[in-house]
Amino acid sequence: MVGHPGDVAQENLTTKAAGSSDWARLMTNDAKHRRVLVVDDEPLIRTILARALTDIGLVVDLAEDGRQGLARVREHVPRVVVLDLMMPNMDGLAFIDSCRSMPTSVHIPIILMSSEASLVTARPRLAGKGVVVLIHKPFDLDTMLELVRRLSESSG
Repeated sequence: MVGHPGDVAQENLTTKAAGSSDWARLMTNDAKHRRVLVVDDEPLIRTILARALTDIGLVVDLAEDGRQGLARVREHVPRVVVLDLMMPNMDGLAFIDSCRSMPTSVHIPIILMSSEASLVTARPRLAGKGVVVLIHKPFDLDTMLELVRRLSESSG
């Protein structure tokens, strides 16, 4: 499942997030115990994902870069990480390496997102790192929600 560039214009993401209450019906009662970490340096992406994932009943932690993301993982181990590749301070690849070196987080599914060109360049360096899915930005919000929902139900 990979979104394609142009699937959703950024201004349409807010509209989709606001309408994501339909997703709440799809969640099981234990959804509130499932924690997701969103690590992205773009405030709009963090806000949209936080609202939409909260609307479907997940607990969402946010981080602006890989360093903050690792701190969040140490505080509360998430069921899923949604991770941007290109960020200041610590990029997605460095985050993955550090995360995988911690015994409590070696199993966490990671959804890695970035521009198509960045993902193509990073793909060879991702072998064996436990990245479940690569998603192109801009992504389709419904696809992202379904993916996170399924991974949060199957992990842990």
